[in-house]
Amino acid sequence: MKLRILIHPVVCFLLTWSCSTGRFVPESADTSAAWPMFRGDPGRTGYVPITTPIPSLLWKYKTGGAVVSSPAIAHGLLYVGSWDKKVYILNPLNGKRVSRIRLKGSISSSPTVDREKLFVGCEYRDNRLYAFDALSGRMLWKMKAWDIFSSPVTAGDVLLFGSGDGNVYAVTADSGRVLWTFETGAAVRSSPAIAGGLVYAGSMDRRIYALDVTTGAVAWEFETRGSIDSSPAIRGNTLCIGSADSTLYALDASQGRLMWSFRTGGSIHSSPALDDSACYIGSYDGRLYALDLSSGHLLWTWNTDSIIHSSPAVSHNAVFVGAHSGSLSMLDKRNGTLMWHYTTDRSISSSPALTPAGVYVGSKDGHVYAFGFQRAVR
Repeated sequence: MKLRILIHPVVCFLLTWSCSTGRFVPESADTSAAWPMFRGDPGRTGYVPITTPIPSLLWKYKTGGAVVSSPAIAHGLLYVGSWDKKVYILNPLNGKRVSRIRLKGSISSSPTVDREKLFVGCEYRDNRLYAFDALSGRMLWKMKAWDIFSSPVTAGDVLLFGSGDGNVYAVTADSGRVLWTFETGAAVRSSPAIAGGLVYAGSMDRRIYALDVTTGAVAWEFETRGSIDSSPAIRGNTLCIGSADSTLYALDASQGRLMWSFRTGGSIHSSPALDDSACYIGSYDGRLYALDLSSGHLLWTWNTDSIIHSSPAVSHNAVFVGAHSGSLSMLDKRNGTLMWHYTTDRSISSSPALTPAGVYVGSKDGHVYAFGFQRAVR
């Protein structure tokens, strides 16, 4: 039986189990609401073109371990990993568990859903990249790598991710067959971004690499003064990425030329979010910064009094970001004024996933949280 997805302007995640196919079939799901991978899209922009109202707690779901993985939302389902070595498949409307997948290693990598496949990486003691049927949980294939914190990204039939063994891998999405590898000088925890036929990834060797998606050939590389586990974000020909040297770099995406840089007061492990005109980045100095995308000019800054590892998500009017204090905050995008916040019981390293239905995030208190919007305007 073929999956049929009905499109409606308001998300309605009504799930049934189809005994004939062994699949979870959403009766109705707004596919435009999907956030199918870390940062929402292959360019890792973290941006959704909607106007978001003040949210309210919709539900929270307790796993057996800390949740630093960021949720992926596709096919009317929410997918998220936990340090309890499980991937949870939840109903995004009510938080009820649809299924879970047991693995052998903790999961910090964020799941990626492409078409009807679910990809997720595991850390030490498992060290594998897995592919599952996203609508049944059936394992399709697995491949050995090492200590995978990087979240996969797809380019057509090619899947790309970084590994603790220092390699960027390109494999076939259908079988996991290795097409090419590129060896950096240290672990690759950064999640690759794709634009214009190039894949971009940072390495703990202090460099950002631009590689040809098809061959793995180096287009350019750029060296910073600190290790990089921040993930690149790309809009147009501008690539932004943070470094442990406390600096945010904006590079020409086609040539790797430095356009501008901005120094914060602490190490940067958050990944930037980009809209049409600005870049938003968190720092271990406890501040969220909004910078003009073309010049790097500081627009505003907001102080959390707590380190920021979580990566922001951005709508037309607001910025959502988690902090070590355990709070998820919503800021006015125009001036950084606090509009709303909610405090969990432990720190938030998970990056929020934003859809017209609401915002979803994990916490080290072991819960996945959903905050619903009564309405969202495109």
